[in-house]
Amino acid sequence: MPDSSAAAFRTTRWSLVLRAQGSGTELDQLLRLYWRPVYAWLRRQGRSRHDASDLTQSFICDVVLARDLLAKAEKGKGRFRSYLLTALSRFLVDDHRHRTASTRAPATPLRSLDAPAFADPERGRPLLDAAEPSPTDDPVRAFDRQWATTVIELALERFERKCVEEGLDEQHTAFMLNVVAPATRGSKSQSLEGLAKSLGLSDWTKAGSTIQTAKRRFRRELERVVLETLEDPSDLADELRAIRDALKQ
Repeated sequence: MPDSSAAAFRTTRWSLVLRAQGSGTELDQLLRLYWRPVYAWLRRQGRSRHDASDLTQSFICDVVLARDLLAKAEKGKGRFRSYLLTALSRFLVDDHRHRTASTRAPATPLRSLDAPAFADPERGRPLLDAAEPSPTDDPVRAFDRQWATTVIELALERFERKCVEEGLDEQHTAFMLNVVAPATRGSKSQSLEGLAKSLGLSDWTKAGSTIQTAKRRFRRELERVVLETLEDPSDLADELRAIRDALKQ
């Protein structure tokens, strides 16, 4: 199965995979990283939203957890991403056989993941909307794009949490107004004067300093998240570039 870019998502750090073979936060983190990419891949394989959601749940429960997929992963075999997609492809073949034979068992309920929200149509719809792939993407690019989006969201969550913990609400607000909103909603970045007014600052130069500091802090959080997915830290620059490429239209 070809990669969508030369450096795209070389590996999930094997130390994280090995730690996740047990249970707890490492396992939840790994599964969270891959829920939406798996869903997007299935959608671009032609599955309906309902079937893709159901199959994603089943794959995580019946293969990743019940069959102890992580315990069977071996570092020397290469990228965990490729290993996962191979297992997913085999799962689809098995699922088709089971459906044909009408013997497919219902999925085991997920443990400590947020994914059960998808079982509630009203709660699940916004989450599925966020995971919905572009109709122009092939399955691998859809997977990569959702992986990149999830990494960005994790970095944003950590950035917000640290801003709150350190009493730096101005930095978080400035970043959301002048970086996140334009990127996600198509709105224009505010002028420094407008940003200063939004932040309740009398000096527009302080607003400029605040947004620049916020960008640097977010960049550090993003780098930390990405480094957690790499076996070799020297791949950081390539991985950040791959994330940018995956998010391009």
